[in-house]
Amino acid sequence: MTIVADANLSSEIKNKLRQFDPDLYEIKKPGMKDPEIGRLANDRNATIVTNDVKTFLIENYRENKKLPEAGFVQLRLDGFSNKAKAERVAEFLNSNRQSLEGKVITLEHSTERIRTIHEVMHSIEREQSLKQERQQQKGIHQAENQNPRSIIEPISEKSFSDTGSAGAKKSVQTAVTAGEMTLKTVANSAANATAQTLKAATKVTTAPVKTAEQVAKVVASVAPATKAVAKIVAAPVKVAEQAINTVNQTITATKIAARAVKEGVKEELGLGQKSEFKMKIGGKSAIVKTPTPMTQAEFNNKLKNDPSFKKMIARSYQKQHQEEQVPQPPPPTPKQSR
Repeated sequence: MTIVADANLSSEIKNKLRQFDPDLYEIKKPGMKDPEIGRLANDRNATIVTNDVKTFLIENYRENKKLPEAGFVQLRLDGFSNKAKAERVAEFLNSNRQSLEGKVITLEHSTERIRTIHEVMHSIEREQSLKQERQQQKGIHQAENQNPRSIIEPISEKSFSDTGSAGAKKSVQTAVTAGEMTLKTVANSAANATAQTLKAATKVTTAPVKTAEQVAKVVASVAPATKAVAKIVAAPVKVAEQAINTVNQTITATKIAARAVKEGVKEELGLGQKSEFKMKIGGKSAIVKTPTPMTQAEFNNKLKNDPSFKKMIARSYQKQHQEEQVPQPPPPTPKQSR
């Protein structure tokens, strides 16, 4: 018997394997990749002893586009010491001297599971398919429960009420409501499509496939279902595109509203620069102009700490007020021709 020992085996197991193959080929760690080990075992017509057949088969098929022909002995001996594992492997090899080509033998505590490589690969594919479907269902569930307000930049109700930006508030509320409805539509469509896809896939995977003739019949029967699934999957894609457009519009509306709120807050707090300000002159409220733009805070500070600035503003206002009150001469009357 020719044996290739994977790098994940203990030294006790490898020493025991040398009793059955003195020329044991031992994979070092780090060493060859799984596809290279598969080709080596095929060339030597060897049996691969490992703790992980699943990764081995997936990597071999991904790179070599075919399954290895060598046999596998997979150890599933949790709770065993390395010495006990070595004895269990030796017990099996002593009673099974025939070729293991194309088979996967899983050694458990007191039993051996014997399957072909194709059966194991089929089981792996089904496991991956179910895992993918669970992830899709999880994503759909998260989408159904997702609140668009956590996606869009939050703007508090207090900001709106403080600034009095009723129009901006209404725009954001409308955009958020549209986002919620779109996400629910996408989630429901995706859920329905996934359910129908799973139903069709279940019929395919449970069909008995034993001979080439049966495989051909199954493929022929699957073709209409595959076309139907393609149409079903295409539908939520279009809905998702519409959802993306709506979300983009929502984000744009939110940004516009945010800018409106920001400007309103600045104006309310006196953070924006301007040239016209309210002040009292002669006991009356008046609107005055400054030579240069400044914030409300800067204007208040100058009025308080700079008497010359206050006088200059007052003189400017009085001059402007007098000019407005001076009556303008009437336009000249045209001369009458004699």
